[in-house]
Amino acid sequence: MSKSKYAFLVKTLINLAWPTTTSGRFKAVPFSSYFSENDQPIPTVTNENFNRNWPPHRTMEKILEEADQLYEEEKYIQVYELLNRLKYNRNSNVKWRIARVLYQTTATNNLPLDMKKEIIQEAYELLLDEATEENTNSYIHKWFAIICDCYYRSHSIEKRIEGYHKILKHLRMSYKLNQNDITVCYLLGKLCFDMASLRGFKRFVAKILYSEPPDCTFDEAYKYLCRVEQLSERMHLSNVYLLGRTCYELEQYYKAKHYLNMAYCMTPNCECEKRQKYAAKQLLAKLEKYALGKEVLFAECDYPSKPIYEDYNCAEAENDAETEGISMADQCDKEEYSFDTEDVKQT
Repeated sequence: MSKSKYAFLVKTLINLAWPTTTSGRFKAVPFSSYFSENDQPIPTVTNENFNRNWPPHRTMEKILEEADQLYEEEKYIQVYELLNRLKYNRNSNVKWRIARVLYQTTATNNLPLDMKKEIIQEAYELLLDEATEENTNSYIHKWFAIICDCYYRSHSIEKRIEGYHKILKHLRMSYKLNQNDITVCYLLGKLCFDMASLRGFKRFVAKILYSEPPDCTFDEAYKYLCRVEQLSERMHLSNVYLLGRTCYELEQYYKAKHYLNMAYCMTPNCECEKRQKYAAKQLLAKLEKYALGKEVLFAECDYPSKPIYEDYNCAEAENDAETEGISMADQCDKEEYSFDTEDVKQT
């Protein structure tokens, strides 16, 4: 028997004995001397190859820093490939980053609906075991609430109402752990405002036909939205507009006019903010019938000596609104509650 045929027989027997590739697969059988000069050695998974792909000096902190850098560059696939092999070590910082990149993948790509559901399902199951009351990582509760909104959006109305209880619970837990997260404060304010707006006959019908919606107040919404203004003053048109509407519901009309004027004179960055800007103009028209004086201001409010929107070209903004010629307030009121992509950009 030639050396080449003998080497082939030895390799066949080894493949039958050890069907799984391991680092020590061929070390116990010194058959390499039977290879002919034309034969190529079978590649093996050695410790040297493993260390080349994942060097021992790469600590968890460095890996997370690299993942954050790739996320800032919007390289979501690379982030997932980097962190996915670490998701079984029960590290909360790894899991919420994987859930974040899965959410952004569905939000920024035109994927089929079934594929989006599978991606959100993976993120939901990944965070389900971590989002407990004992977990003190605020980002776990924050991203679990965001993923829950996407997850229950594809379910029935009854399930979606039940999901709002879970979303509100984890947003509040995240806020309790970190009160300086602008995204959590805004989402809490928006959810409290929408739930407080569901009152009277609407709430009664929802309770009878489906289940009891979360019980929130406009005072809660005002608290969280004011916190956003404290952290980033006059930076987000959506927050300023929603703060004006909250003051209107609380019958604090001077404050409402102040914030709505501010929102109307800000520059919108997306279609949603354009609708909110036009809705602010519609609501300002309703406030003209009230006698608004500075004496109705609350003592805790510290307003600047001159209008903060003085630098904006309000005349040009008003011309744009007249050109549009449509009422946007009703359209904004009818919008279905959901988190926008811009709302959950990581700060």
